[in-house]
Amino acid sequence: MSASILKALRSKYDEELEHVGFIMSDGSVVECENVSSTPAEAFDVSATDLDRYADEAIATWHTHPKAGSNLSVGDLETFLLWNTMLHYIVGKDDIACYRTSGRNVVKHETDGSIPRSL
Repeated sequence: MSASILKALRSKYDEELEHVGFIMSDGSVVECENVSSTPAEAFDVSATDLDRYADEAIATWHTHPKAGSNLSVGDLETFLLWNTMLHYIVGKDDIACYRTSGRNVVKHETDGSIPRSL
């Protein structure tokens, strides 16, 4: 993952609300509106943003307010649905990357480059 992408992701961290978006094939970091009814605890992306970004996205990202970058049960379920992308969680401790492997989600190490596919 490039330094500029990591910097952009770190800038999205917020102690109060979850933020969510995509990393696009050109390396840009796009933030989507969090339409969750409980944005301090969860995220949802609107159908409009999904239509706009999902086909060109290579990864998802979201933040964990006041928490670490560990995988939650909700993350596991979402990541399994979006099993062709990498998934980044920005926590107060660090940024973690995950990928699906069958019906499991595992931590994924990156080599500093923009991922093109799994």
